[in-house]
Amino acid sequence: MNNATIVELPPALCIANQASFALLLSRNDVTMTAAKLYVGKNLDFSGGEPSSYTLLQTLTAFAWHGQMSGNYPDTTLYIDQELGCTVVLDGPDLILPDVTATDSLENKLLLFNRGEILSIISQQLIAPKTYKLFCVRGRFATEIQFHQAGDEIFILQLVDLAPFTLPSALPSNQCTFKLVRGVDNLEDQNGVDVVFAGLSWHLPPPAMVQSNGIINNGQFLAPDDTLDIEWILPDCGNLLPRQDFVKPATRLDFYLGATLAHTEIVAWPATSVSIPWTTITDGDQQDFLLVATTQVDTGDVTVAGQGLNSTVTAAVLTPDDIFDDVCAIFVNGTLIRTSAGGSGSDPASFDLVALATTAGIRLKIGDLVTIFALDNFGVAYVTTTWTAMVTFFDGVKQTVTGGQDETGPSVIGTYYPDGQFIIARPTI
Repeated sequence: MNNATIVELPPALCIANQASFALLLSRNDVTMTAAKLYVGKNLDFSGGEPSSYTLLQTLTAFAWHGQMSGNYPDTTLYIDQELGCTVVLDGPDLILPDVTATDSLENKLLLFNRGEILSIISQQLIAPKTYKLFCVRGRFATEIQFHQAGDEIFILQLVDLAPFTLPSALPSNQCTFKLVRGVDNLEDQNGVDVVFAGLSWHLPPPAMVQSNGIINNGQFLAPDDTLDIEWILPDCGNLLPRQDFVKPATRLDFYLGATLAHTEIVAWPATSVSIPWTTITDGDQQDFLLVATTQVDTGDVTVAGQGLNSTVTAAVLTPDDIFDDVCAIFVNGTLIRTSAGGSGSDPASFDLVALATTAGIRLKIGDLVTIFALDNFGVAYVTTTWTAMVTFFDGVKQTVTGGQDETGPSVIGTYYPDGQFIIARPTI
């Protein structure tokens, strides 16, 4: 479809507890006032196109269409008011409406780019047809993605979104559509095949997962005998589509190090399970990692949602300049890094996970990381600005900037503060 696409909507935008879809369409010209979407009634036994089509919906509101003019990384803040992305619009509609920060939290003007939905905070016209957009990312629990220059984008006001449902729209099923713009004829249009991936079945993970009464961000100690796992079911509300089509369950994946040792699937509405420790390992007393997800089963296809886990898998601190004389790092008051080296001896970046592990600490949500410049010479101390990038088990990233460029008289062995941050998984 030229300047048009059919998207699967995330559960938060689904209607009537059913998997839902939307046609995003830009106009050919300013005289176009309506477009009609048809769906094939049946498939030809020879494998050809359907022999007849049924009118599915008539659209009278249209999207802005264009392309990304540069790359847009997946490492920005959730509320991105710093980097932004640049888009070039085409077609007859080239003027975006004004929006406010409040509008962005109400999702009034949405940017669709592949599987991610962004809510526009503000827009700046920087060249003919070209806008700089600042957005709230990953709206409606869609995955924040890396977007490349040339990616096709659609911009649509939420009030103009027109979801539709299809009884046959199960994961892996295929439907054939025809789009008729303005006064064009149905017979002249080519059918477009769409295979549904099942995005509408991606449900929120369970909450408050605990092992033997302990909540510890997914990392737990081995029990003496039995694992008693408990959780709270996600509050899906209208997020769960076609309950007669799906069989929701809680999936528990147990990891020993990087190895998946055991999987337990517990059908709703159960919220607990007891598992002998010997089911997971031969009885060795070792920590384990628990990842909990909500999955659904259509009978033919099983779709798992995003996992709930807050374990830190990577954390890198990158100074913008050098410390004088060394960078000293504390986690919750425990020194995890210092050096006998002098000025300029620090590496370009610090692996906080490796440093913490060496010190016997497993980084997790809520940990306080504090940075100092430790003076070794007694002439002057120098601090610098820095950036910390924390990555959690499910790929979500926290980016923190801090520190300050500061110089002053010093005393040998003194720690000079250069900022701190708390490890926190970003949420919107």
